[in-house]
Amino acid sequence: MADVCVYGTVFNNARYVEESIKSVYRPNYTIVVVDSYSTDGTWEKLLELKRDFNLKLYRYKSSRGLGRQIALRKCPEGSITA
Repeated sequence: MADVCVYGTVFNNARYVEESIKSVYRPNYTIVVVDSYSTDGTWEKLLELKRDFNLKLYRYKSSRGLGRQIALRKCPEGSITA
């Protein structure tokens, strides 16, 4: 079975990012998140969550669409993406 990569973008979502990650997390999934330089502690929260979840984190100043494109490119090659 191919690896699964869930990807997305965040900006100033510190209150909700943990719940969002938990809702899609599976031990065999890679979760790629692009943060557009949040100012509300989102990045710091993601760094905490990285300890418990299989997260790949990136920071790029980007629109939501560009952020998703960057995140998709960071998914493992050959993975099923969602």
